[in-house]
Amino acid sequence: KPGGSAVITELYSGTIQQNFYLTDTKRSCVNCTEVYKDGPYLYGIGNWYHNLSLGMNLAQSYGAGIGWDGDSGRSSYSLAADIRYLGEDLYSPGKPLALAVAGLGEQYSYTFPGPMGGITLSERILFLPAFNDAHGFQVRGTAGIDIPISQTFSVDFSLLDDYLRNAPPKSLQNYAKFIFSIKYVIGASSNPH
Repeated sequence: KPGGSAVITELYSGTIQQNFYLTDTKRSCVNCTEVYKDGPYLYGIGNWYHNLSLGMNLAQSYGAGIGWDGDSGRSSYSLAADIRYLGEDLYSPGKPLALAVAGLGEQYSYTFPGPMGGITLSERILFLPAFNDAHGFQVRGTAGIDIPISQTFSVDFSLLDDYLRNAPPKSLQNYAKFIFSIKYVIGASSNPH
């Protein structure tokens, strides 16, 4: 609440995704030696999320879908759509939910010219509407800036906002956090992005 205090409890979140590209098209990133796949792909995804502030003791989802990656100059973009099982184990007074949802996502980033690859601005939106609950959906938005310090180190500032439409009573329907990250690349890659 504005002007008030709140105890925010996010225990963990994580995503595992495996892409299977349908073409052999490849693209190279700006000022680096990495090579990325480009074009349409099929993917499988698993997601785990534990955030008591949103009323979720545990949310987990599993699914598969189709996506597309592309780039134009210093811009990179992705579109993806999938079908998932979403299980929400809500703490009291909520009750566990088993939902069939669509995962609709988009991502865009732009890298400015500069030393060590340049500064990268990015945004990502994931919308999870439920098929079997007209009242239930989740939206997650992320905006960030990645600043390289050296060929292997970079710092990242990002803002993540979660909105859970069917949050239980007395829990937060909207949850935002600011994230500061330090990244280090291990291996042959010359770009920390």
